[in-house]
Amino acid sequence: MPKQRWWKRRATPPAGGDPPEGQVTRTTFTITPDGGEVDEMVAHWRATLADRTRVHGPRHPDTLRAGHTVGVLELAAGRPAEAEAVLRPLLGPCEQVFGREHPTTLDVQGHLARALAHLGLHAEADGLFHATLHAYERAADPPAQHVVALRRALVRFLDEQNRHREAARHQEGVLAHVERELGSDSAEVLDERGMLADLWRLAGHPNEALPVYEATLADAERVLGRDHVHTTNVRTLLAQVAMDLDDPDAERYQRDVVADQERLSGPGSAGVLVARSNLAKLVRDRGRLDEAEVLYREVLAEHRALLGPDHQGTLFTTANLGQLLLDMDRPDEAAALFRELLPVAERVFGLGHPVTRDARRYGV
Repeated sequence: MPKQRWWKRRATPPAGGDPPEGQVTRTTFTITPDGGEVDEMVAHWRATLADRTRVHGPRHPDTLRAGHTVGVLELAAGRPAEAEAVLRPLLGPCEQVFGREHPTTLDVQGHLARALAHLGLHAEADGLFHATLHAYERAADPPAQHVVALRRALVRFLDEQNRHREAARHQEGVLAHVERELGSDSAEVLDERGMLADLWRLAGHPNEALPVYEATLADAERVLGRDHVHTTNVRTLLAQVAMDLDDPDAERYQRDVVADQERLSGPGSAGVLVARSNLAKLVRDRGRLDEAEVLYREVLAEHRALLGPDHQGTLFTTANLGQLLLDMDRPDEAAALFRELLPVAERVFGLGHPVTRDARRYGV
């Protein structure tokens, strides 16, 4: 199943930073995406770390916090090896100075897990992610922003490992937090809900994905508008999931996708051809073969006119129409179509491609 997604995750500032002197509670700071400025911040905090090490010693709380800030900045700069080199030696002293489940210790541990994930040390990263999250969950009053930032990082890690079902379970927690904080009309809530729907779909749980896509579509239409690119993307994915489930509303959703493409891309666009091909397949699968034939012939004519007779989309549509004619007990018409298809399919796809094999088999 392709990893097509509707959302584009906005960059999330990493939780962490250097608190005022003497305070334990950390603040969240925004790191500019400008690489030069991040490098300046890294240099500043490395100098601060050296100063605090010299003045206070390596195990002083202020020194440990400065080291953590350096590690966070190295991660933000895209240098996970440098981040690991700073964060790993901090973990033991933080446990001894602050305690194993102190927010500062857990924040160091969570950022070390991120660095290890980037470095491909997946087993160790997995253990640290889950140990940190479980420790936060045991705390009486965990720092909410740090917890949700850790969950987001864990979701990305699990998603990259194709552990989509686990990722979806954690994404539910992210969505609940963001919706509670920002309300249902926030664009960030749309991002998080769209991600949850995609994860359930990629996990092979369309029954879980369908209602989340439906809720995401309703919110996207209200917040972004019917013609916004995110709205049309989620409508397309909703239609795909509904067709996979043979949901009663699948045809309505797919006709909406066709209307989107015709309105926004023009009647002869490639997007319209794909949407109408999917509609033809849905109508065929529901047993309305005469209607499907009309749709396939229209799509085939448009494919030939727009993309040419040798385009792969043209060849696939020709093969689909030929299969439909066989289903309609019209073998002579199907054979003529497959004979026409065979030499082009051999040239474009090669001798072993399924379309070529079908053309050779049925074009007799």
